[in-house]
Amino acid sequence: MEDNKPNDQQIRDLLRRYVAGEASDAERRAVDAWYRLFVDQAPAPQAEEAEGPRATGAATATPPARPGVFRRYRWWAVAASLLVAVWWGGTLLLRSGHEPQGNDSATVRLFSSAEHRKRIELPDGTVVMLNVHSQLEVPEDFNAGHRHVALTGEAFFDVARMPESPFSVRSGLLTTRVLGTSFNVEGYAEDKTVKVAVVSGLVEVSKATAGKPDSLLSGGIARNQTLTFRKDDGSVAIRTEDSRLISAWQTGELDINRLTLPELGHKLARHFNRTLVIDPRLTDDTRYTIHFANENLREIMDVLAEMTHANFEEKGGKLLIQPN
Repeated sequence: MEDNKPNDQQIRDLLRRYVAGEASDAERRAVDAWYRLFVDQAPAPQAEEAEGPRATGAATATPPARPGVFRRYRWWAVAASLLVAVWWGGTLLLRSGHEPQGNDSATVRLFSSAEHRKRIELPDGTVVMLNVHSQLEVPEDFNAGHRHVALTGEAFFDVARMPESPFSVRSGLLTTRVLGTSFNVEGYAEDKTVKVAVVSGLVEVSKATAGKPDSLLSGGIARNQTLTFRKDDGSVAIRTEDSRLISAWQTGELDINRLTLPELGHKLARHFNRTLVIDPRLTDDTRYTIHFANENLREIMDVLAEMTHANFEEKGGKLLIQPN
């Protein structure tokens, strides 16, 4: 009924809590439901011709629109679009609470949901594919002489070449800087590492140090090279790996490369949108490497159980890993 509609301030407060990570489970479900319905109305991304490394940036299919359901929640789309949401290239942007100060720029935050990856095209022509549970922060003046973004989670970047304007991605303590190339950055908050994998071109990686200029970790990692930074001790490892496998999550594949049991558990849980519950006794430092193309969760759990000698179970939306 009309009297039950929330007012503008209530909607503002709810979305502010959601962006800050302070919303309750019920509130997050409500916003996620609205978000999915709003995204359902966006046109599907244009199919791109597969050409070299750029083919890995293919978009995932967008679910069909559900007009009947959308009408029931129309007040969400109208109110939110008037208050804190804007459309940029078919992608929903939520303004952060950050306001500009001096030369500082306001930012917008782009989210992927727990279930869907998201393709984003930035104003300079750079294409970003966000993996699930990820967020990209973009300054509102992004195209004004500098190209800097911040990532939480995982994303594949196909960067438009602009020699006069380097493109940089901040993920935790690491900054990845390029002129025009394609690369993958994986840096979820719960992971112990941040990993950069190069598909084409050269990538420079540096680390933030409190009160000092960033320290250079590598002046140029190239195609099929990865840089892995450990958050606990600051160690860095540069290896040769097949970067096509690392970024194959864009087409639903799952790559496990030199991960411990807890690390692969986190990755598997994210991939299938499950909550990880792992027995704390499983602290073996053994590292596992395997790639799954299109296997379902049950098939993957069976293989990993054989490989790790642990018990994998899916129950009530949870991924349970326990000793045998």
